Amino acid sequence: MKSALVTKRTDVDADFYWPNITVGNTLDAIRFATTNKTYLLLNGFPDVNSLDLPGSIAGAEQCWAAVIYDAYNKALVPFSGPLTQIRVEGSTVAVHTSQGSLYRIAFDHLNMFTTNNVAGVEEWLTKKFCYNKVVDWYDVYRGGDDPYELVNNVDPSIKKVSFYKSNRIDGREYYDVFSLSQLSEEQLVSHEYSDTATRFKIRKIAKDLGKDIVLKFWKRDVFKVYDVTCSETTPQNISWRGQGKEAH
Repeated sequence: MKSALVTKRTDVDADFYWPNITVGNTLDAIRFATTNKTYLLLNGFPDVNSLDLPGSIAGAEQCWAAVIYDAYNKALVPFSGPLTQIRVEGSTVAVHTSQGSLYRIAFDHLNMFTTNNVAGVEEWLTKKFCYNKVVDWYDVYRGGDDPYELVNNVDPSIKKVSFYKSNRIDGREYYDVFSLSQLSEEQLVSHEYSDTATRFKIRKIAKDLGKDIVLKFWKRDVFKVYDVTCSETTPQNISWRGQGKEAH
């Protein structure tokens, strides 16, 4: 923690007093904190995925790294790494760090972008589970020389299948594949929607287009997607700036 941020306030029991605080781990949260010069409390790991931004496979991660580096460089991130819990209590937040330390911070205004690892907001923020956002990544061992549009007519739970430039290096340029699915809790544990079943579905999609590809499973990412709504009872010193749905 940077010593320049150690400021006391005598009218409240707190370790620090930071007038404006931003809570979140999205690109929007970091950019807001940087633009408005508020302290940033990271409440999780980077909320980005390579498929969310155009460009190379590392595009989103590089973008997130650049903006968080800028925030650190401007001394707006007081704690290193994501916080394990943030509890909102009136005009203070209790912060638990990954090193096991606990700090209480007084604030005048709090800007919230995400609810991950945030407690004390249940009376005015409602989270409803929507679906599991599932990303299956496959290495293409045949048929990845040229990308083409993969139109899904096999399974409605698969929302997107796309090629991307491979980051595997063997002296030539070629493409790998990812699929994006929306699954219920029951579907998530069903073999019918496993990475193996999805691999066969992608091959069927390609075959219907007259293409033959051979895929090898790489990894599966699963994000819980919630619908977050804010009530009229939100305290005046807190602004909810989320986008309605959030994944973590």
